[in-house]
Amino acid sequence: MNASVPGSIGSWRLKIIEGPGAGQEFNLSNLAKYKNKRLLKLGRFDPSIPLENDIFLHENGSAFISRYHATFEQIFKNDSEYWVIRDGQWCKKNGNIGWHLSRNGFLVNGKKGEGVVVLKPEDILEVGKVKMKVFC
Repeated sequence: MNASVPGSIGSWRLKIIEGPGAGQEFNLSNLAKYKNKRLLKLGRFDPSIPLENDIFLHENGSAFISRYHATFEQIFKNDSEYWVIRDGQWCKKNGNIGWHLSRNGFLVNGKKGEGVVVLKPEDILEVGKVKMKVFC
């Protein structure tokens, strides 16, 4: 993990800049503190399981975004806060509990996110037609 870009503690945010929900902002740091957990789940909103994800995205006219799309992890090191993202989630799917990858993955700055991706301020995340910018 290349953790060369720390952020000040409590300041990490994602803002939807394109697609359904444009303008919506998620404060990762505050959400993790409020929920008392370092792992936050991102996925498509499903009204049958509205509380399944910590961050949910809406999708119009397609099913590119998985219900269990990605996981953000908060890391503290040397008095700094970092966030990483990885494809999929630990969940129960089709009766099997384990790490399940999304169907379509995500992009960070136009490149397919593989393994664990350390986020940096100004990164652009793409999940389906939703583009989000990282702020710190």
